[in-house]
Amino acid sequence: MKFWEKYPQPWLWFNLVVVSTLVFWFSNLDLTVAGLFHQADHWLLDEFPLWKALFYDGVPYLAGAVLGLSTLLIVGSTVLRRWYRVRLYAAYVLLVFLVGPGLLVNSLFKDNWGRPRPVQVAQLGGQEAYVPPGYFVPDGRGRSFPSGHSSIGFAFVAFWFLWRKRKPQWAWFALSMTVLLGCAIGLTRMAAGGHFLSDVLWSGWVVLFAAWVLYYPLMHIPEREIIVEN
Repeated sequence: MKFWEKYPQPWLWFNLVVVSTLVFWFSNLDLTVAGLFHQADHWLLDEFPLWKALFYDGVPYLAGAVLGLSTLLIVGSTVLRRWYRVRLYAAYVLLVFLVGPGLLVNSLFKDNWGRPRPVQVAQLGGQEAYVPPGYFVPDGRGRSFPSGHSSIGFAFVAFWFLWRKRKPQWAWFALSMTVLLGCAIGLTRMAAGGHFLSDVLWSGWVVLFAAWVLYYPLMHIPEREIIVEN
């Protein structure tokens, strides 16, 4: 069976990414939404320190807790052999967070793409020209594309993949909480002038792709689950 016949999901992902990106290419939606958070001499997040503490300052601690717990479960499962499934799932969650937010969003895209942040563009008080999502800016000083903090919230989509067949109700709850958390963190970054709406959307798309690739073609988790059950 050909790869695309066995795994048709990437086509849906690709179409959603293209459509959602074109919306920003042919409209002023990014600047319009960013303008809602831009005040005369400051950004809206400055007025909500508690929100900032929860959904900006607290995000690295959340990521650290997930990585630490996953590592502990992996180490513990080497002692308790019957925890093979736990080790498999913990390794998957760990890799989703490392590869999605860590390697792809921050190291590959954000550190190198050069897209100016809202606070840097001329329309919102800065000096840089606005650049649509996906456009590469050689020697650009911006680190807007995509949103690093939001990607950590969206990385919890890993639990949707793990539960969607065995525990569908848990899976949909996990997906709902993932979207809410990613959007709440993204809203916080937008309110600080740190990211555009399109940056937040793209952070979700990148992490979703990483979670899918790890779950199916790389780690073959469905096949491994069958082996464990038998």
